Amino acid sequence: ELPKIPIHSITLDSENLTVQAGKTVSVKASVNPSNASNQDLFFSTGNAKVATVDQNGVVKGISPGKTWLYA
Repeated sequence: ELPKIPIHSITLDSENLTVQAGKTVSVKASVNPSNASNQDLFFSTGNAKVATVDQNGVVKGISPGKTWLYA
């Protein structure tokens, strides 16, 4: 069996996003190292009343405010 290579970091293609309520923006995530054994990512937000995110990285604005995006 090949040795497992862990993920050391995840980089998003944008540090700051502005998404209006009812609008969407896509976020792309890169896994480092790129040859990590398991590259499955799960997205979530810190406050679903402000924005939501699906597992494809599509962020939807819900209401005014600030929140964090986690991958």
